Amino acid sequence: MMKIKKLLPYKYFWISIEGTDAAGKTSLLNEIEIFLKKQKGMSFSILPEFSNSKIGNQITAIIKKKRFFCLGDTRHYPFAETLLLAADFIYQFEEVLSRYPKKHKLLIISDRGPYSFLTYQYLRIKQHSSCDLGNLKNWLNNIFLPIGFPNFVFLLISPIKDIKKRIEKGEGVILKKKDLLFIQRVQEEYLKVLKETPYSSYLILENQNGNFNLVKEKAIEVITKMTKQF
Repeated sequence: MMKIKKLLPYKYFWISIEGTDAAGKTSLLNEIEIFLKKQKGMSFSILPEFSNSKIGNQITAIIKKKRFFCLGDTRHYPFAETLLLAADFIYQFEEVLSRYPKKHKLLIISDRGPYSFLTYQYLRIKQHSSCDLGNLKNWLNNIFLPIGFPNFVFLLISPIKDIKKRIEKGEGVILKKKDLLFIQRVQEEYLKVLKETPYSSYLILENQNGNFNLVKEKAIEVITKMTKQF
């Protein structure tokens, strides 16, 4: 694992929970929050998913009719849209850190983080722009220099049939074959991004229907060990 020197001089241990829609990220985050609230003397903060901050809500209001953050009716502006999303997430970090002294030790748990950002934005920009892909990855990585990368990542993956069932049941929609292929592609890209971006330790948790409790127990076991060292 390589160290990346962040710009903000705060002491925090950052765990991000990554994965596609309906992989179980938010459910796991909720269970981790319940666990951490029972721990004495533990300062922690939960960061919601992208676009759930004050800035994120304003961005969403502008582009709410466009699933992949298209600013115009027919044309994508992928670099500008990427920076908008990054501004939302980094704002959340700065807002949380502003509540604490710089020397205060803080545990941060985020619902998605840089690896979700890198995965989705890399796929989008590659689709809508003919830029050099090697330089593109460097640019995306450098966007997070102010806050750095997570110390540890939980990547939740699920069989596509399970994801399909959860999304259709939860959102009342019928997913088409192209939607399922995209989700599969995103899961594959997550694995590549984690391996090719050596800034974080990570654990892959497979959330098959019926084994979420095992996923939760493993994640809490890992967090318990890490927080004793923090």
